[in-house]
Amino acid sequence: MRAAVLITGKCRAGGAAVAEVCHVLGYPMGRAFPAPIAPDWRLDWEDAELSQWLAEEAEGAELPFSLYGAIEGFFDFGGYLKARIAHSVCMGFEGRIGFKGPLLAAHGLPLDAALLMERINPLRVLVTRSESAIHRSIDRQRGAKVLRRWNDQIDVEAIQRDLVVPYEALVASPAFEVGRLAEALGVVDPVAIGQAVARVVAPCS
Repeated sequence: MRAAVLITGKCRAGGAAVAEVCHVLGYPMGRAFPAPIAPDWRLDWEDAELSQWLAEEAEGAELPFSLYGAIEGFFDFGGYLKARIAHSVCMGFEGRIGFKGPLLAAHGLPLDAALLMERINPLRVLVTRSESAIHRSIDRQRGAKVLRRWNDQIDVEAIQRDLVVPYEALVASPAFEVGRLAEALGVVDPVAIGQAVARVVAPCS
């Protein structure tokens, strides 16, 4: 099995759905998820602390806070990654981890992070969706201007990827697309694969 999965793509392209599938397949996406605002709303499946750092770094801000024991004043990705792996082991995921976020594609990671990511060799998954559907979805979101600005910085063609998951195909043929993803990750547990397929639902926006 692959040790890690990295999910990228434009904002509102369907990355949350693919991240949820990966989580069910055994790749925890982070322990600090944003809370849903209603019981039937889906989680973003994105580590809130990592997302905050990426967003504020993109805005050129320095973050004077500590993360997972990192030294205050800067983001220690090495410490963060080690903490994520340790937490994964404690939770029974055997060190497997996942990352999701459009800004990972737009801005990359600092040098120490790049070296560590190369060492754990994540499966790089690019999630795509039609531009018209992305625009419609963004129009329904709070902070639409920020999402559009982030998307403007993302060159999908330049994103390194091992696997492309078209969101429309995932919704239309979940068994096939989840099967492709599971095969790429090296997941063979039929129960986990079946549960992941069952988590794919039609988009509400």
